[in-house]
Amino acid sequence: MGKSRILRRITAVFLFVALLMSVFSINSFADNENNILPFPSVSGADCIYLYNYESDRVVYSNVSNDREIIAPSATVKMMTGLLAIEMLDGRFDEQIKLTEELLSGVEGYTVRFEKDSVVTVKDLLYGLICGGGNDAAIVLARLCSGSVESFVSKMNDKAKEWGCAHTNYINPTGIDEVGMTTSLHDTVIISKKAVENSEFMKMCSAQFYKYKPINSDGEKTIANRNAMISSYSAVGYKNSKVKGLNSGMTDMGGYCVCAYATDGTDSYLCIVMGAVEISDGTILSYKIANTLLNYAFENYSYELIAKKGEKIGELGVDLALPTNGRDEMRVDCILSKDIYAYAPTGIGYRKELTYKPFYYEDRLTAPVLSGTEVGGVDIYYENILIATGKLVSKNDVQASELLISIDNMRKVLTSRTVIVFVILILSFSLGCFTVKKIKKNNKNKGRR
Repeated sequence: MGKSRILRRITAVFLFVALLMSVFSINSFADNENNILPFPSVSGADCIYLYNYESDRVVYSNVSNDREIIAPSATVKMMTGLLAIEMLDGRFDEQIKLTEELLSGVEGYTVRFEKDSVVTVKDLLYGLICGGGNDAAIVLARLCSGSVESFVSKMNDKAKEWGCAHTNYINPTGIDEVGMTTSLHDTVIISKKAVENSEFMKMCSAQFYKYKPINSDGEKTIANRNAMISSYSAVGYKNSKVKGLNSGMTDMGGYCVCAYATDGTDSYLCIVMGAVEISDGTILSYKIANTLLNYAFENYSYELIAKKGEKIGELGVDLALPTNGRDEMRVDCILSKDIYAYAPTGIGYRKELTYKPFYYEDRLTAPVLSGTEVGGVDIYYENILIATGKLVSKNDVQASELLISIDNMRKVLTSRTVIVFVILILSFSLGCFTVKKIKKNNKNKGRR
């Protein structure tokens, strides 16, 4: 009986380890087809990614290798803006005369900062982060580090500091250059850093920014080029739930958009890279982002699916006397806390859910304290794992002194020492019997 129980416990441990490995393999790759809630089919971009903040879960991705090298396109300006905000902290009201030297070498789209005008650092930051101006990027790089090359070196240092191993910047504007690289993985990291930066978010969420150069009588306006924020650059993509980040286009990088969106309850980061513009003029980076975000807000939410204290199962307890007429003592296994999950909106409490508990051991041994962790439970919605919770014992279970004494006696009688001793005694007895038998046989032969 003792050996069988030991074997059962050893088996339970191995099964538990195997189960943990299985659960880990499910959670380690968020894009596993068997672990993703359904979303509408979208195409027309190299990288499509949707992340839910509340559940800390990637809820959609078309990428099997998020470390694959891609062109960064306009997302470069997120790093430029974040680093400039950090390096120019406390200097936002400082006045800067835009000399020919500061503005030299500007290519591509600009917000038309004019030579010899006097603007503030804040104006330049809005020109970059809200307006996407390459002129603002170049001026800020020189203000921060003395030269564009030195600033780009600092951008690469910051990327390495953040763990962006596949990112290499060559300029602060995002204009295509051979050797300038990033990955979806790195773009996610940088986007999340931007979301955490209140100054950056304030600037990238503005539909427009008005400023007046110090040496000019006229007021100027910088419009946000992100069509999910403003209709300045393209009409039909504005989304009231999108609170900012970045968008743009280059030949090598295609159309890209990084969008942070929230309705006050659920929050998302959506990234689309390498998208195209189709024949009717539709820019697919915006269309894809809006399709996924709108579907997510309409169909999914992060909500309570199981309550603390809910009974999931029960376990037998050794060394405790049974109660309530049972054949053996058993203890209820309950959830240790409320469980929330990213799931279809309105799924509610225990609707359409499957609970699959697992336990660390087949049985418990008294005494058992209330709240002792005994296992866990995986919760599935239509065969999709959406949450995991811990199970604890509901009540204290006292040990029986009588059963303890019996168990101690059993342990003594089945201990290796006792077994060896018994074997030795039996062997000695058998030996004595054999010797005696031989002597008796020899004596009988002598008489013959």
